Amino acid sequence: MELKSEVTKVSDTRVKVSAEVDADTVSKELNVQYKKYANKYKFPGFRAGHAPRPVIDNAVGKETVYLDATEEVLNDAYHVLIEQELLRPVGEPNFEGKENEMLVEDKKPFKFEFELEVSPVVELDSYEPVEAYLPPTEAKAEDIESQIDLYKGYAGVEEGEELTEEIIKEKMGFESEEKLREAIQGLVENEKKGALPRLKEDVVSLKLRERVQVEPTDEMVDYINNVLLNEMFQNLQQYGMTFDQYLASRKMSSDEFYDDVQKQAVDEAKTRMALDAWVRHFGLATTDEDIIEEFEKAGIKDVEKTKKQWAESGRLWRLREAIERSKAVENAVENAKFTFDAEKAEHQFDYLNEEAENKDAEQKKNDEANKAESSENVKPSEETAEKKDE
Repeated sequence: MELKSEVTKVSDTRVKVSAEVDADTVSKELNVQYKKYANKYKFPGFRAGHAPRPVIDNAVGKETVYLDATEEVLNDAYHVLIEQELLRPVGEPNFEGKENEMLVEDKKPFKFEFELEVSPVVELDSYEPVEAYLPPTEAKAEDIESQIDLYKGYAGVEEGEELTEEIIKEKMGFESEEKLREAIQGLVENEKKGALPRLKEDVVSLKLRERVQVEPTDEMVDYINNVLLNEMFQNLQQYGMTFDQYLASRKMSSDEFYDDVQKQAVDEAKTRMALDAWVRHFGLATTDEDIIEEFEKAGIKDVEKTKKQWAESGRLWRLREAIERSKAVENAVENAKFTFDAEKAEHQFDYLNEEAENKDAEQKKNDEANKAESSENVKPSEETAEKKDE
């Protein structure tokens, strides 16, 4: 598909896209649609798939075929545009009520335009290396004792039963208590060290999110909210669990669930804004080599073919985003300054809980005020009705 395009900025979070599809692409799509209808229906006097266009037009309507062709051309062109202009949509294209006015014409270029909500472009308060606290990886005494209790349970040792050398050797398989404790200490510390890379990523992402002072747009939050919900329900379906069963297992109402997802969407939106800003500032944009490497990691043999398919189906830009944000986190972690301090690590994000509690309290206060106001507005009508009854 040959596509001419132009993108103009409408606002910080919205663009207008004007495009033109070449005439050959339009004609080919019309051929595809007429062939589809020729095969789909039986037309008296003609073999399956061989009815001419005038016969199909009279039977199903020319506009019906052209509408189908227009829809396919627009869909394919939109996917190409997202990749061609490196757009970051957070919603569906808005044709401003012109959908019914746009119709392809055979052997003629097809021009169209739409507006699109895109990810906000923001700057961070600072691009200095992140400073954060991490819990030490050394095993604490309580960690070791906790694991020993688990080992005792696995070995069938009664609760409160003294840990003797005989039990340690015969039931737990260690030469001595010292060897047991050394083994457990090693396991605990290896586990903590293994969790450290992910923990660093999570802490750095939160620290970068602190540097975003702009709230995400409603459109971006709604978009991410829908993504999170879709993923959630797909996972439930995969594990054969109903939504009601999930709510029961979490001991929460549906309203609480949707409120929780909404809060996650806001947090995720701010994190994405922060990582995107980090990408732009440090020039970490996705390259073709990055995409090829990702496909090769996945064991894909024909990388170029797959890359083209992903671009045409509108999936490649999502991979670009994922790669860039991963590079941003990796870069921020690599340059971060970490201090190992158990207490400070535990409490460094306490303010987030305080902010959430304050927002919840404020929301509850507003809800109660609105409810009271609604009740006051209803009272005159109720009194009038009572007088009428009298």
